[in-house]
Amino acid sequence: MVYMNPVCLMISFVCSLFHLYYIKKGVTKSIFTFMLPAALIPALINTLFNHRGMTILAYFPSGNPLTFESVIYGLFAAVMLLSAINWFSSFGEVMTSDKIRYLFGRLSPSLALIFSMTLRFVPLFISKLKEIIKYQSAFGKSVYEGKPVARLKNALSAFSLVTTYALENSIDTADSMKGRGYGLAKRTCYTLFKFSKRDIISLTVILILSGLILWGAMCGVLDYYFFPTVDQISFSPISVSVYLSYFLLCMYPFISGR
Repeated sequence: MVYMNPVCLMISFVCSLFHLYYIKKGVTKSIFTFMLPAALIPALINTLFNHRGMTILAYFPSGNPLTFESVIYGLFAAVMLLSAINWFSSFGEVMTSDKIRYLFGRLSPSLALIFSMTLRFVPLFISKLKEIIKYQSAFGKSVYEGKPVARLKNALSAFSLVTTYALENSIDTADSMKGRGYGLAKRTCYTLFKFSKRDIISLTVILILSGLILWGAMCGVLDYYFFPTVDQISFSPISVSVYLSYFLLCMYPFISGR
């Protein structure tokens, strides 16, 4: 999400798609039904409203130019958005609430609790929303049938109900955790995880690869500009080593078997 280098974006997209497919089988269907339109819509909006660039392809009826640079930038912005969705989807599957509490429970118990509650509420929010929509449909207030204005009102009503439910549930959970003494200074915390030698090796490899990538970024290897003209992709020995480090970093969870 930081560097718009096309090589890094494609590496990130391919690796994120690979990890997501490995973690959640059959994810290809959801890619084309939800994620792909969600990424192409911002790309289309960027093409319609971003008129920078020197290579003019055509003119809109309003007189604004359609430039090659804006089209390319919109496509790679869509790739970046799609990659971010894939990575966070994989993160949500791997990082459970008990792992979050293990990592941050001692440093900041309140932050760990909020983070774990957030991860839990996302699927809970969606499940409750589907349940409310079914109840409303039984009473003749469907969000899928009827006039557009009525469907919109029913959808807003369902969203309002599920938001109220989420707020009340979060307050009840916080009060319950407080009543159990969560976050007290001398309270112990049981966990199944231990920081082993394998974790030390993995952390060392990640830091080394990240350091190489940051070094390449500071040297300007990852700099890439779409305007006013599209830059040429650098394939010097330094840039190739940085691309390889980035690929190994993205694929390291699979390579290490973690």
